[in-house]
Amino acid sequence: MIRSVCLGVCVTHLINHSAKTIINNFAEQVHIAGKIIGCPVRTVRMTVPPLKVKGDGLSSLNNYVETISDITTRAGIRWFCLPIDVYGANFSEMDKNIVAHVLSRHHNIFVNIIPTKNNKIDINALKQTAEIINCVARSDGKGSNCFRLGASANAGPNTPFFPFSYHEGEACFTIALETNEIAIALLDTNKEICLEEFESSFVTAFTAALHRVRRFAEHISKTSSLRFGGVDVSLAPFPDGQNSVARLIELLGGTSVGGPGSIGLTAYLTNLIQKTVDDFGMKRIGFNGVMYSLMEDDWLAKQSIAGTLTLEKLMLLSSVCGCGIDMVPISGITTADTISSYLFDMSAMALRLQKPLGTRFLPIPGKLAGEITDINGDFICNTRILNTCQKATAAPVDVINELTIIGGFHGRI
Repeated sequence: MIRSVCLGVCVTHLINHSAKTIINNFAEQVHIAGKIIGCPVRTVRMTVPPLKVKGDGLSSLNNYVETISDITTRAGIRWFCLPIDVYGANFSEMDKNIVAHVLSRHHNIFVNIIPTKNNKIDINALKQTAEIINCVARSDGKGSNCFRLGASANAGPNTPFFPFSYHEGEACFTIALETNEIAIALLDTNKEICLEEFESSFVTAFTAALHRVRRFAEHISKTSSLRFGGVDVSLAPFPDGQNSVARLIELLGGTSVGGPGSIGLTAYLTNLIQKTVDDFGMKRIGFNGVMYSLMEDDWLAKQSIAGTLTLEKLMLLSSVCGCGIDMVPISGITTADTISSYLFDMSAMALRLQKPLGTRFLPIPGKLAGEITDINGDFICNTRILNTCQKATAAPVDVINELTIIGGFHGRI
């Protein structure tokens, strides 16, 4: 299954009538290619260049989003991602409310907050990002709008997994796969398979899938005249009872996510999928890792309800996994100081390890750690609200090797 085909366009394509043709025809071209090649596509998406916050803040954001929302809806594109570059910016209370408003008003928008640049972290931007997250969580009273809000660090352009996406350069398209289903199918067929046999069988099946993806991409390029920008082959979950990354870890190693051996298996799988794509000769883009997205993985959600999963375990796995702290529900009383501390940890890890990471928290108003969420959506499953450490403090700058940080520290970040 192809998780998404993401079109990346520049601002010209949004305002120039003739250039809009690329957007208007894209979804149809994708679905036609899918039928011809035999590649089912779950979603068609679009991403745009980062919006830089200037002196007037986000006063023009409503009209800008209205324009993009109308264009994508007419074109049959389900979602679009709006990246906002907050590095070095100062947000007003009105700006935070504007972000919450557009997410409430337009259900086809994702927002990617970018507080890092050139190996630097803007501490003030992390604080403001945390305040935006809490503001958005309160906007619908359930925290569900935070499904479409994330903060990314060290992510490259045109990532096809939302919300951690932004466009750069000429118009192109990228593809995200659900590679997980290939691995699970092999293990369901032979539960006694050893690691060596699994690897050999997986590479064979995965390579065959990549041949189909290449033909699919070539067909789209031919009909649209767009450049194929690359593929993200992450092991990504979908809450359908089958396509679970947590279930894959249990089938492969007999351990739960966060349990003994799970870090090693995560690193092993990440290396396996990346090497297979590289040997095949297809360009990688995005994360290309193992995605532990808590509220998108029904098996992982059940493990969390059973009490075996913690935020600290997910943070540790971020050193070797694909996407970081993703789709994690936390209490609605979690302070912006605490959230910004976790954002700081994820950003520092991304820059220090030179890998893309994202953070997507869902503060749930009116609920405390240990309670169960109540959110509906085709990409969402409910789970236990994880506990956060409300006393988190920022580490001194000098303990972080080869990492430049701007901004001041005032106790907790």
